[in-house]
Amino acid sequence: MDALYANRYLKILKASPDLLRAAKDAGIPRNDPAAPALCWVMGPALSEFVRWVLTGALRQGVRRLYFLARDGWWMYRAAQLFCAEYALEIECRYLSCSRQSLRLPLMHQNLPEALDRICAYSPGLTPNRLLARAGLEPPERRLVLLDLGLSRRSGEPLTRAELVNLHAALNRCPPFLALARLHSRMALPGLTGYLRQEGLTDPVPDAVVDSGWTGTLQQSLSDACALIGRSEPVTGFYFGLYTLPRGARRETYHCYLFAPGSGLREKVRFGNNLFEAIMTAPHGTTTHYVQSEGGFLPVYAPMAPEQRERIEHFGDLMLRYVRAFLDTQSAADFLGADFAPRRRVIRRLMAQWMVRPTQAEAVCFGTLPFSDDVLPGAERDLAPPPGAGLLPRSEPWHAGSRARFSGQTGPTLRYTLYQYARHGRDLLRGGRGARP
Repeated sequence: MDALYANRYLKILKASPDLLRAAKDAGIPRNDPAAPALCWVMGPALSEFVRWVLTGALRQGVRRLYFLARDGWWMYRAAQLFCAEYALEIECRYLSCSRQSLRLPLMHQNLPEALDRICAYSPGLTPNRLLARAGLEPPERRLVLLDLGLSRRSGEPLTRAELVNLHAALNRCPPFLALARLHSRMALPGLTGYLRQEGLTDPVPDAVVDSGWTGTLQQSLSDACALIGRSEPVTGFYFGLYTLPRGARRETYHCYLFAPGSGLREKVRFGNNLFEAIMTAPHGTTTHYVQSEGGFLPVYAPMAPEQRERIEHFGDLMLRYVRAFLDTQSAADFLGADFAPRRRVIRRLMAQWMVRPTQAEAVCFGTLPFSDDVLPGAERDLAPPPGAGLLPRSEPWHAGSRARFSGQTGPTLRYTLYQYARHGRDLLRGGRGARP
């Protein structure tokens, strides 16, 4: 049943003969539950997005693209294949960074705003983990928690109300404020040295490439680059953006599938957590930078060997499609094809897979580790058992949880209405997020 059900992707691909031909030529492996979605959904999405990025870069005179870790890894690999095949005069680089590796070194410049981000809610957040976001070491965390009277609750999850109270208490806590500034200043030379080493101040027109969602990474990168003498704003190409940070310049954010202030239906039918879990690199998140004899190096959080193998397998399935697509496209086809009709196909494919997965797909992808925390170590299943009632963000992949544990296809009506209300509220704000 699941194998036949997967043919729904081929039916959608019929609307684009070029995409369909590449899908059939990719030679999907049999008896691999991940293959249909990765070869026939994520493969076309990856290929079309990277084609859109490269043609947009050429049109705008961009000569260097930085693909941001970790979601940019397979985008980077695909871009290398396309640039080599079609002799595109674009240099592709992979930039190791994360929200934590960029925010911590900048924290001392605007500690009140940084504290807002440090105190951002995530499931299972504890006082101890919150202080770790600020770079505090275990003995320092114990000192601050003792000062706050929270020593006995250091490992207990915080409610949203408790988090609000802790935010206010930290803002009045001299030991915390002093230690946070200290660690921020200590981390700054590593970040600025790495960015300078990677050419962010070179006189070369450049842009970053990433999955997207809220645009804060570009904002942090712009702030960091300003410290090393870069005068030009950082611009970026994104698969999709729900909102923009306050104060961001809209013209520096280019969006492929959906953009701030529009695309309500597309946003409701898109699972960014699933996309992120699939598109991740076969290495851990960037935690900080160290200086060595050879320059500045990023430090990655550990990753289990079996998880690395799984990610590499998923990436190979996506690149299998990319290579097949490359074999079917001349340079003129690659550079000149209209994006609009193919983008409609990609939207339908993504919605079908993300909102209506089969039970086999939900089992296969639902066990991927996922965390919305800036620090490693808070991972949980992408599709955990469904929560009771309507619990915002309690299930990273709501439709996957339902299919995996109950065999039911599609999201609940209540969850769908919640998503419309959530993204509709952002549209009313003009695509500007409610908080940093």
